[in-house]
Amino acid sequence: MTDLADGTHDWEPAVAEMVGAAAARAGYAWEHGHPDGPADAIESMLLLLPFSPSREGEAFVDAELPAIFALEYADGSAGAGYLDGNVIRTALLYAGWKSAGVSPRPPREDLALGAERAPDGSGITLHLAAASPWSGRLVFDSPRHRSNWSMPYDYPRRNAQPEWFAIDSAARYRVTELGSGARRELVGAALLAGLAVEVGRDGGPVRLEIRETTAP
Repeated sequence: MTDLADGTHDWEPAVAEMVGAAAARAGYAWEHGHPDGPADAIESMLLLLPFSPSREGEAFVDAELPAIFALEYADGSAGAGYLDGNVIRTALLYAGWKSAGVSPRPPREDLALGAERAPDGSGITLHLAAASPWSGRLVFDSPRHRSNWSMPYDYPRRNAQPEWFAIDSAARYRVTELGSGARRELVGAALLAGLAVEVGRDGGPVRLEIRETTAP
């Protein structure tokens, strides 16, 4: 956060070292095997990844998540206590990371949605599939640090929900249907309201590339 406020990069090496050290402990019995342990480790990494991208850190999150579900009870709880909320929050953070903050409306249990972010942060590729036809809207994330909190920039903090691909309502975006090559340009406000999508009779898959074309 200090680097963001000062416009410097003084703390980048320290953060990168910390991320690498944690990633090297994949499989460790955090908190002696209590579900809250891996939940905290995963959450901490996910809160740092938007600001300190790391393939090691991403691999760590993917490797650690099964440890949470392996410790669940038959009723789906992970201790049936206060810290179940921590496990639930971590699962939601993971889902937000894998979908780049895009959510389907209406959701459906058999609908699979994943996102791949462009290295330069200018766009994402969405992958959708379902067991049967689905039609609805894909609702994109907004720069919540600005619209909800009136902050000049996003910053890493506890209990945050990272902005993986925040849509600027005034910017323009190109939506390309990969496969058919069909393209259309939309203003960001239209993506925030929801992009109409259909998964066909065979259940998909559908692949869409969304890339910003102009800044406001």
